Amino acid sequence: MEKNPYKFSPSNSRLVLGNERPSMVTYGTAAIFLGSVYFYNRRFFRIDGNAVNMLAFTVASMPASYAYASYIWSSPVIEAAIINNERENKH
Repeated sequence: MEKNPYKFSPSNSRLVLGNERPSMVTYGTAAIFLGSVYFYNRRFFRIDGNAVNMLAFTVASMPASYAYASYIWSSPVIEAAIINNERENKH
């Protein structure tokens, strides 16, 4: 049987301690977002100049950038602990 990767709070045994996202997720999100907007600008916006498409791409690329960065620089154990604590704090 595998060892439990979580450390639980002594006051509430359902809360997980020490489950912060790595700072690389934030920096990676910013890098992926800025890179994708830059490349979209070079590839499409300079040619057609359609501001609505540029705005739609910019809005849609932020959650996608976060998802990619979270997948690359975080771990499923950390994400599961964060989701668990969010659900526990709602009650």
